Amino acid sequence: MENMQNNSFATCGGTFFFDKPEGIKIIPGNVQSTRIPDTKREFMELKKQELLRQRFTDPAEKERDSTCVICGDKNTEAFIFPTCRMVHCFACEDCIPGILKFGSACRFPGCESDNLLKEDSEKTVEQHKRNWVENGGTTAYPLAIDLLTLAMPEFQAESVLLKRETTVTLKNIALSEVLLFKLLEKTKVVVGENVSVFGNFKGEDCIRAGTEFEGLCLLRPASFPRVQNNVFFMENIARMPKDSIKLGSVRKLELCGYAVNILPKLVLHEENEMEEFCLDAWNADHFSETMHVEDNSIRLGRVKKLELKSHAINILPKLALHEENVMEEFHQNADNAEHFSEIICRKNNSIKLGKVKSLELNNYSVSILPMLMLHEENEMKMFRLRIDKTKYVSEIIHAQDSSILLGKVKRLELKLFGINILPKLVLHEENVMEEFYLDPDKKEYVSEIIHAKNNSIWFGKVRRLELKLFGINCEVGARESYDIADRGRVYFSKASSHTPLLRPDVVCVFITLCNLL
Repeated sequence: MENMQNNSFATCGGTFFFDKPEGIKIIPGNVQSTRIPDTKREFMELKKQELLRQRFTDPAEKERDSTCVICGDKNTEAFIFPTCRMVHCFACEDCIPGILKFGSACRFPGCESDNLLKEDSEKTVEQHKRNWVENGGTTAYPLAIDLLTLAMPEFQAESVLLKRETTVTLKNIALSEVLLFKLLEKTKVVVGENVSVFGNFKGEDCIRAGTEFEGLCLLRPASFPRVQNNVFFMENIARMPKDSIKLGSVRKLELCGYAVNILPKLVLHEENEMEEFCLDAWNADHFSETMHVEDNSIRLGRVKKLELKSHAINILPKLALHEENVMEEFHQNADNAEHFSEIICRKNNSIKLGKVKSLELNNYSVSILPMLMLHEENEMKMFRLRIDKTKYVSEIIHAQDSSILLGKVKRLELKLFGINILPKLVLHEENVMEEFYLDPDKKEYVSEIIHAKNNSIWFGKVRRLELKLFGINCEVGARESYDIADRGRVYFSKASSHTPLLRPDVVCVFITLCNLL
């Protein structure tokens, strides 16, 4: 029993599920022998008995009437073994080598390539033992079936094999995320009513009776694995109805690669509160199915931290957050323009984020900033842009000045090329900024903003303005601070360099450009 559990990927009661190249083997615990056989003949005899049980209603009668296809010896006089898995003929131990000299052991149509006799007769005892453990304590191949309605497996009487051609129907059932993904990768899955998914540890039951959200919330939250067979998985996802699998309440939901496509099929509890939601799609195929759903149709409930990596940023318009959601952190990073192939066509202020306390966009992800719409009463603790190449601002630089509404912001950081976006931003008219941090340590980082008119960028009340400059050795930069109309102070931080890249007038322009009350 211990060997079966160690080699299976899921269990339920006394039934074990095995992941094999040919499909999923479901083996009841009662089919295993109480001991591991010691000889090759014992292994082959056990396999013969299992094949006879699978093929015939009266296996004992078939065995009594069996004879060697070469010499005619009966089963009572010598040990004979089937020449194929369909048990068309038998061969005795003495005649097996002679049969194998002529290639195929069975001439019946469809069995020409069946190598059962060759494989089992040439195996060593150690190889038989290893296969015994791998197959969960059985010798013969399980019976391949075409249809299966998955249910609690207590009534499973014999071993079965679920192949790619097998249609598995899910109805009034809850199953583990591991079992669900294996079925999606290796069979044809039909999802009916009242289907839910939960998480479980190895050794715990992977199947439960269908349940409502109240019962599902008592189970372990699902944690979805990565997809191994993307072709079958994607075919099954395409057939699956939207909102057809209940997920219940989860604190963290992370989907990577092709697994992202199952997102529209999941249903969360309407009052779900998620600590973290993360999607990572590093290939365009990883979100292809998700892009077919309507905008604002994937209901996430409340989410504290939202992160969409690489191509997954394109899914943002499809998500719908709770109307009273307050997001602690919205963080995006992208280094490839292809990651925004879909979302870049969206209209400004078309993607509702609601209230966000910390918003950080790096490199190409800054392109979505004009499309985001924050709550009109939003109060942000941190707004940060970090852009280290000029190509990353090629789209947003064309946005109209004063067109991106941020609301109230406590700390605003613009690093490297991100400083050029400053004229596009608009703060709440009553905003009091605790800290305004600029990091222009090279002249090219201010290539656009340097052309703006004086007093053209309105930022209200600022308590601390810090400029981190590259190699300051001018009169203004040498001072520790600079007063702004007794309203706040400008702090200059030196970087390690011997060559001044910013002239004194470039330093001062940040003071005169901004109307700091």
